[in-house]
Amino acid sequence: MERRLSSRRPGACRGNWRSTLRIRDFGSMSLPVGTGIDMMSEEQFHSGLVWTVFVIAVVTFASLQVLAAPYGRYYAGKGWGPHLSNRASWVLMEFPSAVLFLCVHLSGAAAFQTVPLVLLGIWQCHYLNRTFVYPLRIRAAGKKMPLLVMACGFTFNCINAYLNARFISEFGEYGSEWLADPRFLAG
Repeated sequence: MERRLSSRRPGACRGNWRSTLRIRDFGSMSLPVGTGIDMMSEEQFHSGLVWTVFVIAVVTFASLQVLAAPYGRYYAGKGWGPHLSNRASWVLMEFPSAVLFLCVHLSGAAAFQTVPLVLLGIWQCHYLNRTFVYPLRIRAAGKKMPLLVMACGFTFNCINAYLNARFISEFGEYGSEWLADPRFLAG
């Protein structure tokens, strides 16, 4: 949708070619027409981000064939920069999976439909356990996690939470018959 806005200020020259500026409306954001800035839709951004995650997964898999990840029982506790306690790192790393997912999900157009609510419930059961219960149950006395690993996990979980929540509550289409679908029932 285009609209014309007067950019005339008091005292501006009437013959100024900038007296009228065409604006293309992008929802809550307006950009001048002809700026060379093409806006990507959120759905295009979402799709591009999914493909980016796939590429990063391949690169990560290849790199882990030659590098030992500084994580878990195989980590000697030295190197890879500053450390945090294993429990605190785990909670911080997994936090976006529960909280960001909920926030993004609730902003979707289909957030309160039956199937998206069921999927939200399943996600929250898993990630609330993974974020808050599991870290208290692990044997982590004296164990540390590199801040780099925690930051990478945090970043991945932010992206993963956004991708899944946005698809479930906005871009995906789920009729209530989907709850009886073999793909859903098989898990």
